[in-house]
Amino acid sequence: MRRAFLALLCPFVGVLCGSVSASLAPAAELTPAQLHSAYELPRSARHQSTVAVIVAYDDSTLEHDLATFSRAYKLPSCSHLHGCLRRVNQQGLSSPLPAPDPSGGNWVAEASTSTQVVHGLCENCRLLVVEASSDAGEDLAAAVDTAVRLGAREVVTTYSLGESSIDGYLARHYDHPGVVITAATGDDGFSYATNVPASYPGVVAVGGTTLRLGHGGRWAGETVWNDSSGATASGCSPFTPAPSWQAPFAKAVGCGTERALADVAAAAAPGVPFYSSSTVEGQKGWFDIEGTSVSSPIIAAVFALAGGVGPHQSAAALLYTRLRHARGAFHDITRGSDGSCSGRPICAARRGYDGPSGVGTPHGLAGF
Repeated sequence: MRRAFLALLCPFVGVLCGSVSASLAPAAELTPAQLHSAYELPRSARHQSTVAVIVAYDDSTLEHDLATFSRAYKLPSCSHLHGCLRRVNQQGLSSPLPAPDPSGGNWVAEASTSTQVVHGLCENCRLLVVEASSDAGEDLAAAVDTAVRLGAREVVTTYSLGESSIDGYLARHYDHPGVVITAATGDDGFSYATNVPASYPGVVAVGGTTLRLGHGGRWAGETVWNDSSGATASGCSPFTPAPSWQAPFAKAVGCGTERALADVAAAAAPGVPFYSSSTVEGQKGWFDIEGTSVSSPIIAAVFALAGGVGPHQSAAALLYTRLRHARGAFHDITRGSDGSCSGRPICAARRGYDGPSGVGTPHGLAGF
């Protein structure tokens, strides 16, 4: 199997820095069945939900590729004919769709990964793919608003833009109480400068772990994701204050009054399979991908399986409430780090809340 790495363009064009490798057949790990087993998840939501995936540019083969993935893993069909899959532009219209991905396959990989991970975990969820006209922050933010307007209860974002002092004006587009918006923290390890939209208070910031499977695919442990392909990102936002529901946790990990990343985590490695018949770095077929681009759709799917959040409720705030009051709701990640930060727990796993893994990883649906 020849390694073929995606161009690592984040944070400049908004695509995360996971690594992708091509193969001729579906990879063994982490399959939908293994993720179900490891995190003790049901296959279907009690109440059907619409999960939106936000990407830039058009992936014209997305429906065909989802069908190939579904057949390979014996999943129910999910197509526009069944009312399961809908693809729209950032205005919410089915045409005209944006121009093809000009990045060499970065956005195609993000679209395929997110749709296939969500469908693999929540088999009766409807999928809404909103394709922004470009990878500009304003276009991606507009696509999020469109997803919510069209009825999405969970929204997946996997792009990562370096946070600056002028980014705050976009935060309102990622603040929709009653809707779960997941945001990958990034794949560049601990940094004194965090990424958006993960830093925005309206989102669930998702970090990554390395998941170890035991007998029968059961959970056998997790560590902070940090390997040759990348490392989950954590840090203290220099521009966004910690929301009230996170304030004591942020202070405890050395962020003072600043927003701390992450809120929660899920498997970023050893990687998941995805299929694309569009060109990804010059290749087509089956690929493995690692990174928080995997973790974010996992968490969105888990929220969907759990029934989402109530009207006007903050999804991130719910996680911290569950950490305090629902014993065993999360796998507590206590090993590993994503960089060096003078010994502060913002970059090292520890008991309870920490920066790289937040409140922990799913242990059934009790935390969601």
